[in-house]
Amino acid sequence: MTDHDTTTPGAPGGPTPPATADERLAALPEEPTELHPPRYSPVHRAGNVLNASGQVAMRGGKIVTSGLVGRDVTLEDAQKAAWLCATNLLTAVRDHVGSLDRVRAHRITVYVQSAPGFTDQHLVGHGASEALVAVLGPDRGGHGRSALGLAALPLDSAVEVDGVFLLEDDSENLG
Repeated sequence: MTDHDTTTPGAPGGPTPPATADERLAALPEEPTELHPPRYSPVHRAGNVLNASGQVAMRGGKIVTSGLVGRDVTLEDAQKAAWLCATNLLTAVRDHVGSLDRVRAHRITVYVQSAPGFTDQHLVGHGASEALVAVLGPDRGGHGRSALGLAALPLDSAVEVDGVFLLEDDSENLG
């Protein structure tokens, strides 16, 4: 399709749309012509793996802890924000699969909007880890974790947490 082509791909008399993903990639313009609303899912399932998109420290549609940890936000408040992020993450997972009863935490990443010189991101992450264990129990809530310090996070949230979870089948133990 060229810039001056006004026909709709696939319409009678219009160009034939590329058939494969490789062909569609090759046919893409160098820049987007139109941006659509976000096209991602809060949770994406592939087999028994649940990839949960990042959740910020939001309650009732409002960020509750914002700013730079180590300057505007104390370590204790950042841990509480991480707890909230993790509970929001679990809520998204539950909403996707219907129940947390067969969900096992696998790995989370804790993103901390950090002031220069702040190096206790791992301690902030404890808040998220504790929430997972409190909800899922020590067996299904235990997980691997990374904690990263960043200059900025969406909506000025002090913390964001994303994660990978496993959906257990009744006939197997994913320990």
